[in-house]
Amino acid sequence: MSLPITTLPSFPMPQILVQLLAGALLVGTTVVIHAVVLDNALRMLTFLMRSLKRHLSGGLWEIAASVLMVYVVLIAITVEVWLWATFFYLMGEPVLHSAETALYFSTATFTTLGFGDITLSPNWRLLASFEAANGLLVFGWSTAFLLEALGKIHSKED
Repeated sequence: MSLPITTLPSFPMPQILVQLLAGALLVGTTVVIHAVVLDNALRMLTFLMRSLKRHLSGGLWEIAASVLMVYVVLIAITVEVWLWATFFYLMGEPVLHSAETALYFSTATFTTLGFGDITLSPNWRLLASFEAANGLLVFGWSTAFLLEALGKIHSKED
């Protein structure tokens, strides 16, 4: 006896699940970007310090190395904010009608400043919370990285 083959009704994926999956993917991607950039920056720091010591006198090499490490962190964060902004722009949210608006919203959200002058529709607003949490973690991680890098730069060991 064979059972009749029936197809299950197709249910649209609940929007909250779409937001959770998108948020997890974006956070995961930014974490990988941050890990790769900071790991490579720490690896190149020893070489960079030797090179700067040869070319800059006094404490100038320490300042140059410190500034470079800060810029590395800022570049990583900028790439991550742009990733979020690109997603927001491409998702077609009506309030994010231009790339500049999406970047503005993403920067305000990632830094947890959140002016509130732009709010997403209920279909996507959960993602703003994911981005804010992502920003908090990245800024804390960046602070720890900079402390470690500055410790190496100002270490008396040669």
